[in-house]
Order: sequence, then C-alpha cells, then structure tokens
Amino acid sequence: MSCRFCSVLLALACLSAAGCGYKSRALPVRSVHEYSNKVAFEGVQVAATAFDKATSGRVLNRAPNRSGFVPVLVALENSGEERAVVDGANITLETGRGNVRPRTATEVVVKKCQKSVGAHVIFFGWLAGLSAADYNRKMAEDWRAKELPSQVVLEPHSSTSRLLFYAVPRSLTINDATLSVPVALGNRPGYEEVRCALP
Repeated sequence: MSCRFCSVLLALACLSAAGCGYKSRALPVRSVHEYSNKVAFEGVQVAATAFDKATSGRVLNRAPNRSGFVPVLVALENSGEERAVVDGANITLETGRGNVRPRTATEVVVKKCQKSVGAHVIFFGWLAGLSAADYNRKMAEDWRAKELPSQVVLEPHSSTSRLLFYAVPRSLTINDATLSVPVALGNRPGYEEVRCALP
C-alpha cells in the first residue's frame, strides 16, 4: 500500500471523525414544574440547572467545562395574564463564595472549545483541516441556536428553555450558586431580580 494511498485514507478518516462527527442534539427540556428549585414571581416561574462535563458532552458534543465555562440550562414559564420580559443579557451567576459572574457570550465559548484547524492541516492534511473547520461551523451554529436571547418576551401562558454560559475559574465552585434573573411584568417600570438557587 503506497504512502499516498495511506495519506488519503487517513484524511478521509479525519473528515468523517471531525466534519461529520458533529451532531446537533436537543436540549434536555422539561417543564419548569419538574424542577425542585423553581421560584415564582407573580406568575413567572424560573428554574435552572448547571451541566456537568458528562451532560455537556452528551448535549453539546464537547464539554465547555474543561475550558473553564459552565453551561446553565434556564427554564422560564409565564403562567400569568401579563406579558413578561426577561433581561437575558444581565442574568448573573453568584457563586457560593459571593463571586458574581456575568454571562459569557457564546462566541467566546465557541472559540475556546473549537477544534484547531491549523493542527489538523499540519498533522493530517488539508482535507482534515476543512473537516475541522466544518465541525467548528456546525458547533457554533448549534450553540447559538441553543442560547438564551439577550431579551426574552414571554407572552401569557408560554415557556422557553435555553442555555447560558458562565466563565467560572477552576479555583471557584458553583456549589450553592444562585442565578439572578431580571424580570419585568406588563407596563411596570424596571426589573425585579428573581433569584434561583442551582441544585
């Protein structure tokens, strides 16, 4: 078997593993009422759970936790009669030590977690490089589709569940962490902070 033929087989194997390997998986969505940590604010229900490395790997194909980012699944439901607005851009995570972490943009997390195109080109060839680039593109599109918008409008009797990412250094822990969710109801001025303890 010639070296050239071996190289082609290796490149094709990399193409299959890196490019076709990314498969979008649905978020593990459940009713907000199934969460033990749900909290209510005048008809608006809030619940959340953080993904560990294993859950991140299953749902996102890669674990941002290994790069210092914790994915948090937020469940929101408006069972009231007024429209509710959630300020998704300013949902913060307060660790058990009192460190307040702002939301991290999905693009930042993707850049830290994506495959190295250059390394694939150097070690496996240009086909593998294209494959890794395609993997990164699919991952970025999927993670953006799963993230919570910067503003969420909840009509009466509606719900949504989406992801947020938080940069949490390994020196910190999310044990006893609390999510602060700004919620506005109807035409009332300002937001109320709804605090939800992570399980």
